[in-house]
Amino acid sequence: MDTENTLYKTGIVLSGGGARGFAHLGVLKALNENNVYPQIISSVSAGSIVGVLYADGYTPDEILSIFETTDLYRMLRFYRPSLGVLKAAGLRKLLTKHLKVERIEDLKMPVIISATDFGSATTEYFTHGSIVDAVMASSAIPLVLKPYTINGKMYVDGGLMNNLPIEPLLGRCDDIIGVNVNPVKEMTQFNSFRNYADRVLHLAIRANVTNNIQKCDMYIEPEGLTNFQLFKVSAAREIFDIGYKHTKRLLQKENQ
Repeated sequence: MDTENTLYKTGIVLSGGGARGFAHLGVLKALNENNVYPQIISSVSAGSIVGVLYADGYTPDEILSIFETTDLYRMLRFYRPSLGVLKAAGLRKLLTKHLKVERIEDLKMPVIISATDFGSATTEYFTHGSIVDAVMASSAIPLVLKPYTINGKMYVDGGLMNNLPIEPLLGRCDDIIGVNVNPVKEMTQFNSFRNYADRVLHLAIRANVTNNIQKCDMYIEPEGLTNFQLFKVSAAREIFDIGYKHTKRLLQKENQ
């Protein structure tokens, strides 16, 4: 059983990033192929979705397949932010259908899920309780998903306060791998609501990543993700491959 005093060889931090979160799956696949298996996960937003399914025993390829063949995948593929706030029923349905356990503490490995307490403007770390509730709270992207309420508290995307939540792993792991799938590129044109919303969300969550990068023993930020908007779910396979190939190259350099 995981406690605050339990020590681990390798921990991994999975950032938020919308559809770019599919890159986490490619990263995990490359790590596993090189006999790197995290024993504890700290996650937020899209990273929490990947994290709980991985900790539930699914392989990265199996998780990608789940998203490619569900109603949620098709629904998000045709989603347009200008049409209003997206309902989160699809995500809830996916998690409820595919998770083998209901509570965080019953997963095959410990997972910490970060969400932003909207009222107190603080980060809350979920380590016990309903997996679905914690992930829904962590993934409630402002302007896209409605805030999620747990026990009377309103939560929004954990990435607003900390999009690379390494803090729960500090002092508990020999090595910490940080994976950030939300890079920011320079932009000069903002000619649509989609571009504007993308930019606002990126800037809001990028600043809090910078300070945590140096705390990682290994930092992975797959190149090429800036070409994909936060809602580009139709590019799942391509984003997955970017994460996989980048990590393979990085590990090859590390092993030289």
